[in-house]
Amino acid sequence: MALCVAVLLISAGCTQQQSAQGPAQTIVSTSPGQPYVSVEIKGFAFDPPTVKVAPGTRVVWLNSDPVSHRIVSDSSDELNSDPMDQGRTYGHTFDKAGTYAYHCSIHPSMKGTVIVGT
Repeated sequence: MALCVAVLLISAGCTQQQSAQGPAQTIVSTSPGQPYVSVEIKGFAFDPPTVKVAPGTRVVWLNSDPVSHRIVSDSSDELNSDPMDQGRTYGHTFDKAGTYAYHCSIHPSMKGTVIVGT
């Protein structure tokens, strides 16, 4: 599965964006004007745990763990995935600026944040 994701990222065209919150994030554009940022779920953690994106960016989570995870918002209904088995993805486009805290409802110690700025 990791090889498939790597091939997809390479074939789609990747750029690196440095985040003030931590390491570089891979931003992939499948077509002009439709960028997305990927977050990998591995080792019962979101990698990276915080992403900073522009409004209109899609964030896609890929579950690389051998157990199911479910992404939900901490204080709203912005994020609400179905349980994702290994190899499954969930995506959401963030249109409004703000900070969106989320967690795995199956494993509540797993936490992440999406910061949408202009």
